[in-house]
Amino acid sequence: MKALVLCCLSIMVLLLGTGCTGGEQAGSGNLSVAVGIAPLAEFARAVGGDQVQVSVILPPGAEPHTFEPTPQQVVNVGRADLILAVGSGLPFENRLLQGLTGFQPAPTVVNLSEGIELIDQDPHDWLSITNAGIMVNNTADAFCARDPAHCRMYSANRDTYLTRLQGADIRIRATLAQARITTFLVVHPAWGYFAREYDLTQIAIEEEGKEPTASEVAALIETARNEGVRVVFVEPQFSTREADIFAAQLNGSVVSINPLDENYIDNLEQVAQALQEA
Repeated sequence: MKALVLCCLSIMVLLLGTGCTGGEQAGSGNLSVAVGIAPLAEFARAVGGDQVQVSVILPPGAEPHTFEPTPQQVVNVGRADLILAVGSGLPFENRLLQGLTGFQPAPTVVNLSEGIELIDQDPHDWLSITNAGIMVNNTADAFCARDPAHCRMYSANRDTYLTRLQGADIRIRATLAQARITTFLVVHPAWGYFAREYDLTQIAIEEEGKEPTASEVAALIETARNEGVRVVFVEPQFSTREADIFAAQLNGSVVSINPLDENYIDNLEQVAQALQEA
């Protein structure tokens, strides 16, 4: 009983706190926006301009499958005018949204994956420029609904960013057309949507967070050799231990590619360049 009282008092103290600091912030606009991951921050800032203040919930370097939001973060996020969620099943995001249950007034949560064809067991749907366009449209719709006075600006900014996405898609396709391979090896299977977008094949060392058995390792190495794979891609949020082992067996190298880089367009073009050079 005593523990329950202390818990309730702690929550009351948190609710009296000020600000919305779910993570990194930028902008001084009238619309406070919390986004689940850094790439969504680029979308929100591109559409909202100076009218929005954006905070990123997932801290830099954190792993989205295991990150646990603190009670303070939950409270601060709940105070935002809008919460832009990936909405594709990221574990930390699911836990965060569950923590917002019962908030009064109820926070406005926008599922940016609405309208996207999801891949089973793969929540990394922002890693496709087609999907990014859908997310940007959903962002603009949410801003217009919340702040109709600036809807014309949001719509114009949306169109400008969509044009940038189209240009990036053209450049990525041109880069990948020069690649000697269409199959790539990764530690964590985060790039399924990117692979689907550009007719590539992703081979993952880990599946559902589980390390492969000895026989599975042998089979993966044989497949990678047959496909001419010499580079193992690893995310900066994960250890390179497994990647190093595979790279040694393939007489290859380890290259870091980041699915959570906020500089979304530049990052995807750099990933395409890394694949072209693999």
